[in-house]
Order: sequence, then structure tokens, then C-alpha cells
Amino acid sequence: MKSARRMQIDMLPHPDNIAETCNKFNVQLAQYFEPSSALGGDYWQMFPIRNNLLGFYLCDFSGHGVAAALNTFRLHGIIAQMNKKEITAPAA
Repeated sequence: MKSARRMQIDMLPHPDNIAETCNKFNVQLAQYFEPSSALGGDYWQMFPIRNNLLGFYLCDFSGHGVAAALNTFRLHGIIAQMNKKEITAPAA
């Protein structure tokens, strides 16, 4: 469970990456993550689309524990394979 929790936390944006992104895009951003149990189904990420366009997504899978955490790991893998440079609108 400790390894799974560490993996889940490692999927979130690193504070250094947040600071770099804030500087690049001239935005302010803060995060706080604390699941209600050892593992949870909450997950968020940010990614540059183009020099002047920053993308975000936030997910909250229902439930708690291993089942919800597995869904975050699956989603992370799927989104990591996407070509985010082709996104032109939030609906995309």
C-alpha cells in the first residue's frame, strides 16, 4: 500500500514543474492532495499544449482504496500516450 500511495503521489505534478510552468505561462497555481484513505481516486495533471496554451485535467473516480487508485493509474497511462499538441479546444 505504501508503494502504491507513493506511485500515486509521483503521478501528480512535481512542485518544481509547477513553479516552472507558472513562470512560463505567467499564472499562479497551488495544489493540495490528501486522499481520504491510504489510496484514492483523485488525480490531476497539467501540460503545455503550445507556447501560449496550457491544459489541465482533474479526475475524481468514485470510491476509495485500491479500486479507485487503479483507475487513476489506468487513466494516467492512457493520457500519457495521447498527442496533446493536437488539442485545440477543451472538448478535444
